[in-house]
Amino acid sequence: ESIVSLYRNRLEMRQIELVRQYRSRASILAHPGELRQALSNLVANAIDAMPRGGRLTLRLRDTPHCKPSVTIADQGQGIAPEALPHLGELLFTTKGEGGTGFGLWVTYQILKKYRASVRVHSSTRLGRSGTTFMLCFPGAHSAGAIRETESPAQMKTRGPSARGGRDGHSPWVEGPNAKTA
Repeated sequence: ESIVSLYRNRLEMRQIELVRQYRSRASILAHPGELRQALSNLVANAIDAMPRGGRLTLRLRDTPHCKPSVTIADQGQGIAPEALPHLGELLFTTKGEGGTGFGLWVTYQILKKYRASVRVHSSTRLGRSGTTFMLCFPGAHSAGAIRETESPAQMKTRGPSARGGRDGHSPWVEGPNAKTA
């Protein structure tokens, strides 16, 4: 909620509807400032992607493999399929002159530190555009079984989703630890 309060004015100015779905009591053993930075970057990017309004969904829930799973979904313009494999690379930006290429890189480094996997789905299809970031934090019972996350540059599309997402235009990009939620 502290992150939401940081962006309340921007959400209102852009007429972005905020949907909160919090269904987890799991806690993450992590430095609160680091997690706040990582999640703040994702929320800020989602807001930036919706200059004309839309819906921002923040979801927190437990799954068999993620305790918790955090989802940040927007109805923005989406990310071009050719850009997806480069998300999280140092100095890579989809914002042109308006971006630094540090935000997602910092986010991915923080998530890697806490052994969280990242899955991204994005669509640029007219009328169905948007991006979803799903973060999976391993539960305490499975932390020992998780192997190191690859660097963002090593991340690649894989599995059946490499042929495209729901609309055939937007593959999932995921780290090696990603689990189906």
